Amino acid sequence: MNTLRAQLTIIDGDRYAAVAVEQSASPSHPTLRSHRVGIGLYDRGRGGALVRRRHVEVDVQGAWTRVPELVGERAADLLLLNDADLTFAKIRFDPRSLETVLESLSRLQDPLARAVSWAALWDMTRDAELPTRRFVELVARHAGAEREELLVERIVSQALTAADTYGDPANRAAARARLHGVAVEQIGRTDLDADLRLSWLRMLVVTAAAPGDLERLEALLDGELSVPDISVDTDLRWLIVGHLAGEGRAGVRRIAAEVKRDPTDIGRRRAAASLAARPQAKAKAEAWSIIIDPEAPIPRQWAAVVGPEQSVAMMTALMAGFGVGGAGAGGFMRRGERPELLQKYVARYAEALPGAWERRTIDEAEVISELLYPRYLIGDDVVAVVDRLLDGGRLPGAARRILEEGRDGTLRAQRARRADVDARDGRPDRS
Repeated sequence: MNTLRAQLTIIDGDRYAAVAVEQSASPSHPTLRSHRVGIGLYDRGRGGALVRRRHVEVDVQGAWTRVPELVGERAADLLLLNDADLTFAKIRFDPRSLETVLESLSRLQDPLARAVSWAALWDMTRDAELPTRRFVELVARHAGAEREELLVERIVSQALTAADTYGDPANRAAARARLHGVAVEQIGRTDLDADLRLSWLRMLVVTAAAPGDLERLEALLDGELSVPDISVDTDLRWLIVGHLAGEGRAGVRRIAAEVKRDPTDIGRRRAAASLAARPQAKAKAEAWSIIIDPEAPIPRQWAAVVGPEQSVAMMTALMAGFGVGGAGAGGFMRRGERPELLQKYVARYAEALPGAWERRTIDEAEVISELLYPRYLIGDDVVAVVDRLLDGGRLPGAARRILEEGRDGTLRAQRARRADVDARDGRPDRS
């Protein structure tokens, strides 16, 4: 994707002397495209609301496009590129606009403008231009104003990914606790409809970590606690069970009881993911053996769940639980917080991958390559292992593509983590 930035010169009592759109591209894909771009000028009005004063459209071509229509215009609190979402590109804010949107995003009256801004801020976080801790705080302060269920689910899922993957690991617990507190507040709001509150309840489930919070999940699962107007259905029950399993609070007995309630194929897969999510070396080793070695005997406590032969869907569920520390139900995933359990599997992944492509079906090999890629660990050792695999010459093109994409994700996470550590240490934001 191309990146569009506003380049502004402001003089004469806060008026634009020059406005231009700068377009750039990744060095690995250096194509500059043509874009029809809306530019919105938004000002703070009554009560602090951000209201659009003017909208112009320009054709962006090449690296630099001047916007003479805005020369002489009073500088806006927020100049929003791609206003009305007319093109497919990343956008960046000028410093004044960035501070405005960080402070007042929930006061931006146009819902489409808010959605464009949310997307831009997430891109900045992924690209290490906005520290993760600032994005998490942005979600905590402003996501509660959104009323579109799909947008809320996307935002809070991004916040979790930011906290777990792109943020300073030393700040992960605090970031998750902040998001958990917001979820508690939103669930208690009587002005939200049940579907929206259910989205926040799922967020509450997967951010619960303190003993009291986990006990409340157990009470919700056991029917000792309820949330007004929300039914604890099968999907929500599995989300709770999976999270409790990842936190070491749901063992074989709890998972077996749940699969009796839901003996469907989906229920069995979620049970398998929950068994794999348990933070125990034995549980991880057993899950790994079932996934990698189809001839290995199935341990007794797994037999009733996974069966003698594993479908690709069952393998997917097992790998979700193994790698992320959660059941993978309900659309929210969480990264494991016990890397010592999984460190040795980086090398084992490298050992197993060539054989998977030689002896398994293409579908199975692709799933193993993609879902067992060690995204749960962010470090130079992962990059080194992947580089050795890529240099080994034993893997087909499909496997190499998956590895290259995974490697890019690891490097991206490393850059974002460094930016978040810099923010912790008081160094200037890269934004």
